[in-house]
Amino acid sequence: MHIRNTFAAVLLLAMAVGGTARATTYQIFTDRTAFLAALTSTYLVADFDSYTADVQFKTTTVDFGPFSAYNPSSTSYGYLDVPPLRDTGSRAPTGNGTPFLAMVTSSQPGRYAQATLTFDTEITAFGADFFAFNEDFRRNAFFLLGDRIDAPINDYNEDVFFGFISDTPFTQLVIAPGATGVSDGFGVDNIVMQLPPVPLPLPAFSLLAGLAAFGAFARRTGRESGQPVRA
Repeated sequence: MHIRNTFAAVLLLAMAVGGTARATTYQIFTDRTAFLAALTSTYLVADFDSYTADVQFKTTTVDFGPFSAYNPSSTSYGYLDVPPLRDTGSRAPTGNGTPFLAMVTSSQPGRYAQATLTFDTEITAFGADFFAFNEDFRRNAFFLLGDRIDAPINDYNEDVFFGFISDTPFTQLVIAPGATGVSDGFGVDNIVMQLPPVPLPLPAFSLLAGLAAFGAFARRTGRESGQPVRA
């Protein structure tokens, strides 16, 4: 009886911890106002208006405050671009007249490129203004937590908002080619990052519940065996 109860308690604890594994769900937004209204905890907004000179993040990771960016490429992208802009081509992002992150993705042979954002703390939502992004067909996708999120296809040189809320915190987001043989130079600005709520996350609550159950089993086992139990 003592062995069986102890085993059951340990099994319950393991299930409480291991049972939290599940598929992540995402809410997708293409409207900034609706996205901000759906946020349920503190969020940060990162713009780049205070910069007066270009900053390259194509050869090294650069810290921009609440996050870092890295976008290796052999092009005029991988920069925090302060007007006048580096790329003035007809399909280049023009932004809104203020500095923005000029990024590039590519799955062209010998020219693979992706952009990686690494956040200083876990976040549960990400949104931003995108310039000249996913033009005409699906050039890019977002990758996080082992999942892929496809952004809408936009018109030529269109400026759009895109964001999502995740029910699982994450610390890294990769923007990578969404198909083979494609490339895309685009801009990113006014980035919104939601922090997790202050209460303990679900795994911690599950662990505490498992420990409490273990203590209850231990106390009952002690009473049945006539042995003192400290729990």
